Amino acid sequence: MACNDSFHQLGSLQWRIMLVLWGNSPLTVAEICTKLEADKRYQKLAYTTVLTVCRNLAKHNYLVQDSSHRTHKFSPAITMTEYQRAATKVFVDTNFGGSAATAKRCIDDVCKSLPAGGCSVGPTRNAVSMKIHE
Repeated sequence: MACNDSFHQLGSLQWRIMLVLWGNSPLTVAEICTKLEADKRYQKLAYTTVLTVCRNLAKHNYLVQDSSHRTHKFSPAITMTEYQRAATKVFVDTNFGGSAATAKRCIDDVCKSLPAGGCSVGPTRNAVSMKIHE
């Protein structure tokens, strides 16, 4: 996905599904459900919910659906890095008028206002995240 292509921000469930598939693919919907259920912070999801989300991700060209077998298998159509670059571009364009330098200065300022060693910056679902260490 090039940064200038149509971009669709992933929701939290979409992000979780993509993380599963970036780590293991191709997978059936049942296999995706099993991997998602391993994270006990979230409630169990219905098979049909995961199937619907996967089909929508395929419609947005984030996943490829292989329906040549009895069970549908899904795999990522883009890498995590490609998604993060596109998300970062949208974030910087939307919030900083396209200026990566201004975005970096803002993040640096926030990190400076925290206790020593209290901030690390890295790419995540929302393009840039600041992790505050306690």
